[in-house]
Amino acid sequence: LEQARSNIKNLLLTNKGERLGNPTFGTNLLSLVFSQENTDLEARVEEEIRAAMSEFLPFINIVNIETNFSDENMSTAIVNLRFTLNVDVTSEENLTLDFSNYNIG
Repeated sequence: LEQARSNIKNLLLTNKGERLGNPTFGTNLLSLVFSQENTDLEARVEEEIRAAMSEFLPFINIVNIETNFSDENMSTAIVNLRFTLNVDVTSEENLTLDFSNYNIG
């Protein structure tokens, strides 16, 4: 689970086009979170995560994705992701991405 957690962080925090030789690897999460368009942002963040995970980490089951934005500043976001591995769905792990200070926990 710890290695899967590390793989998820790597995937979600890599911008598409950033990985040499694999331009589709990664997500557009950073640009989504810091965009000026706030319409349906939570759903778009979840969709971005699910699409990347299903393509690059299909052995990981997403249990829940929760995105919280500050009312004052929509670019202050915390994304909580709960997941399991296909081989052991009874053990859950949590990953928190804090975009307010760009801290990863």
